[in-house]
Amino acid sequence: MDTNISTKEISKNYQNNWNIGRITKVKYMGGYKLKITFENNTTTTINFEPYLKQNPLYKPYLNIKKFLTFYIEDNGALHWKGNNLDFHYTQLLNWK
Repeated sequence: MDTNISTKEISKNYQNNWNIGRITKVKYMGGYKLKITFENNTTTTINFEPYLKQNPLYKPYLNIKKFLTFYIEDNGALHWKGNNLDFHYTQLLNWK
């Protein structure tokens, strides 16, 4: 897996359009920001730092190397290695 901090990007292609909101691409934007593209071509950039800081279980992901272990699960959700942190695409579509 490429862990180059300036260029990390992953994507998946899905053939099932019935799940229009699934995540198809995630690009690392620096810090704790990820640009997320959904199956309907909507994009959003989310800064996960405040979220990671508020829960002791997620503080290990403030280590940038651990944060960069994100990937897209087969169901179109965003997941990090270690099984402690994941987001269903519906959580991210309207992230505030």
